[in-house]
Amino acid sequence: MRLLLCVLAGSGGFLMADVTGTWSGSFHSGDREGSAHLILKQEGTSVTGTAGPDAKVQLPIRKGVAGGDGALTFEIEEGNSVMKFDLQVNGDEISGAIQRETNGVVQNSTLKVTRLAGAGMQQDITSTITALDANLFASYNACDLETFRSYLGSNIEFFHDKGGLTNNAEAVVELVKRNICGKIRRELVSIEVYPIPGYGAMEVGSHKFYGRSGGKETGGKAAAKFLHIWEQKGGQWKLTRVVSYAH
Repeated sequence: MRLLLCVLAGSGGFLMADVTGTWSGSFHSGDREGSAHLILKQEGTSVTGTAGPDAKVQLPIRKGVAGGDGALTFEIEEGNSVMKFDLQVNGDEISGAIQRETNGVVQNSTLKVTRLAGAGMQQDITSTITALDANLFASYNACDLETFRSYLGSNIEFFHDKGGLTNNAEAVVELVKRNICGKIRRELVSIEVYPIPGYGAMEVGSHKFYGRSGGKETGGKAAAKFLHIWEQKGGQWKLTRVVSYAH
């Protein structure tokens, strides 16, 4: 149950809608249209969170304020640009104006998003984690260690039922370099994703590993199991816990 569906906004007596949640929709700028995705958390009149074109690309918002009349304002900084949002909340819909200023040049656009709930939110986070898994293991299979490292949290814990515990990202990368590069290919078999409120998501599934030697692949007959814990922080997803078992 969403915390504080509505609260009284001080002595003004207005009902202030709680914008906490995940919102998805679009923005319009002239004849151009793009996707929009907001993840917001409200405490009193203060609003924090992230925003971007989709769940995978998010930037932190700043100066977020929710007003008793349904007003919602915040800013996003991206490179040399500052985007100022002047929005209105109406139940499970947010709409309004965006002003983007880049080196003194101002562009105006409009935003309209709706709150995701139930199946919609689950589908969104499942798509996000599935894409993260695909990108992570594409770099794993290609021995692109720099890209592989970018998906790992610095203090990641990797538990393996044959190899034990490996701590921190650098040690995990070294493990992949030594034991995987040019020798092993991973293939996803199944995946289930569950949100972890206030943290990120849990990914549970099975996968197969194929040995590489002399231009041929062997193995892959039996699937092993895994549990991945992903943290979303500052608009980025990082893998922080891995449990690999049933090999």
